[in-house]
Amino acid sequence: MTKQASERTDERPLLMSLRPRFAQAILDGSKTVELRRTRVSAQPGTTIIIYASAPIMSVVGLARLISVHTDTPARLWRRHRKNLALSRAEFDNYLAGAEAGTCLTLEPPQRLHTPYELAWLRDYAAFRPPQSYRYLAEHDPEPLHTLVATSARFATGRRFNCTVGLESKS
Repeated sequence: MTKQASERTDERPLLMSLRPRFAQAILDGSKTVELRRTRVSAQPGTTIIIYASAPIMSVVGLARLISVHTDTPARLWRRHRKNLALSRAEFDNYLAGAEAGTCLTLEPPQRLHTPYELAWLRDYAAFRPPQSYRYLAEHDPEPLHTLVATSARFATGRRFNCTVGLESKS
């Protein structure tokens, strides 16, 4: 089942950890679908904060969720393979043993001009990036909340258009 994008942008932002290779692929536009082994119940329009894991260890950009598609691995591969930035072997290995997976289709992202390094974020609050993903919490560092609020203020329709510390990928 797929949920399509709406004008709804009031959902709590998701903080999502990605390997640097995949974070970069999203930022450069070669990856428009993020694959997860577990069901993700975020609503279309939700802001996704992109955290690149080690060795980068920084928040590197934002994207907005267009749709969520949970299905069998075979159906997900048929539908999304061109947008996953994965080989078939990588896909099969990642979903090995899973009856279903979830694909998150993303709008073109915004890259931060200056990434928010983990050490810098920890200067503001005790901060632990998620293993996979989690919702942004009240106790998370204030710069993350400001980043999301600033990008939302400059959003035009479904497409981000923010010049405050972010670059749009067209």
